[in-house]
Amino acid sequence: MATSGHPNRVLPGLALLAVLTVIPGSWHLTGPILSGQQQQQQQPDRRNPGERQRPAPERSGLDDAPPEVIALFDEVMTRMPPAGSGVAESRFHHWTVPGAPTRAALGIKGVPGVDPDALIRRVMEVDGYEGRIAHVLVNASRSAPAEEDPGRVAFTQRINVPGIAEVQHELELVDAGTIRGYRVAYWSLLREETAAMDPGLGARSEANVGIWLASPGVVGYAFHSWPRRDDLNRFQWFSLTTGAAVAARQIVERNIDDMADWARQ
Repeated sequence: MATSGHPNRVLPGLALLAVLTVIPGSWHLTGPILSGQQQQQQQPDRRNPGERQRPAPERSGLDDAPPEVIALFDEVMTRMPPAGSGVAESRFHHWTVPGAPTRAALGIKGVPGVDPDALIRRVMEVDGYEGRIAHVLVNASRSAPAEEDPGRVAFTQRINVPGIAEVQHELELVDAGTIRGYRVAYWSLLREETAAMDPGLGARSEANVGIWLASPGVVGYAFHSWPRRDDLNRFQWFSLTTGAAVAARQIVERNIDDMADWARQ
């Protein structure tokens, strides 16, 4: 993401990254994969102090997530290093999703000193993207977070892809808490609301899903999406899918850098 101190950097944000496909990267994955969620600590049974209750399974922050989020998260966690292990170099992964015109992608980067909670707080500040993320024309929450679920916000976004098209959508962003040692936030497309948008203002997204992950010293960013074919001409469709692959790795890495910089402010 581009901060106000770097207005000329071509660093599309969440939505712009979500319309890009990727090419094979040279980043590599090392280390074992952490599987399974930690169980809650056993608590004494007040009715029988001499015994301990069976631990209840920990509720996942993805319990209410759409299927496409869960599918992406499962793929991501086969590639993320165990939380707390750190990474020595940037990594980039991509994979084919059957039936999709684009590939899903994941960038992982070591960011010394990053505060996972602070980073996810910035991710959730959707009304603060304008002026910090290049090419964002509109980025506004549709309503304040509900008191019963302050970690969930719906918002409208419209971006400008220079020389190609404007892209718009309605998204829901959710703070999923800590999962397998990572602070996690994910977004998914609000399909009906996006379909109802005026195509004269920009191409509507057909699919749009993504995940931010942060642990001490490590940030991950994953996404998979594409625009509606009937909202674009042939040149625009190619440019926002296959043709956008060339810059994908650089955009992902810069996006992680800028989100981490914003989290430090």
